[in-house]
Amino acid sequence: MNRAIVLALLLLSTSCVHTPPPDAVPGRISVVADTKSPYWRSWINHYVPRGVNDYAHYPIVDGSRDAPYRLVVRVVNADSYVSGFSVNTHGAKAKYRTKIEVEAEFLDQNNRSVWSWSGWADEKSGEKSMKKIAKMLGAVMSKNGLLAPSYYTLTSQAK
Repeated sequence: MNRAIVLALLLLSTSCVHTPPPDAVPGRISVVADTKSPYWRSWINHYVPRGVNDYAHYPIVDGSRDAPYRLVVRVVNADSYVSGFSVNTHGAKAKYRTKIEVEAEFLDQNNRSVWSWSGWADEKSGEKSMKKIAKMLGAVMSKNGLLAPSYYTLTSQAK
């Protein structure tokens, strides 16, 4: 019985591994953090490529500045606030949350805006909020067809 369970789990885990589409070309999009803050720039550059690539199922986004398409991400507003207190035998400790509002703009090879999006997340830290925003951004780009390999082959041929 244990072997059957282990085998079932192995089959399930291997079926969840995504293989890139056969016509996928990695590194077509670069992320540009449009902010002067090194704090937000580091979280944008860390989480946005991972969040978008998770939905693309291949590394379409990388750190290269030579990619023909650019995803510009701006932090419009960031606010940290006390959301409550936890009381223990040593006193009270404040609980904080960080709300981040961002705008994203997708630019083509000619630096023209093709698509834009705005959203926000409210989590326990700025890092967790940016991680959630990156996942939302990847989901919306995927839903709009911006992560499909055919988008890049069709638009490059139309030139």
